[in-house]
Amino acid sequence: MAESSGTRKTRKTTRTVKEPQPADQPSEAIAPVLPPEIQEKLRSTLTDVLALVTDISTDLGIVECNHKDECPIYQDCKELAKKMRAFRALLRTTQI
Repeated sequence: MAESSGTRKTRKTTRTVKEPQPADQPSEAIAPVLPPEIQEKLRSTLTDVLALVTDISTDLGIVECNHKDECPIYQDCKELAKKMRAFRALLRTTQI
């Protein structure tokens, strides 16, 4: 019979633990390759959109209407300005 010394032998195993990826990062880096002319068109279009949103946001800030808080157009423009602020912050951190 085996001795009962109170210690139990365990077998050592090698485990590989995969570190969890943050939710905002894909598990594999996927870099879409766009032709330079498409990249330039995309850049140009985004620049135009940003300029228009900047104009709208500026106009929105100086609206002198007593009913602007109930106006759906005013509310949509206000939301658009918030989204574009977040988008511009994202652009500053990427190489688009």
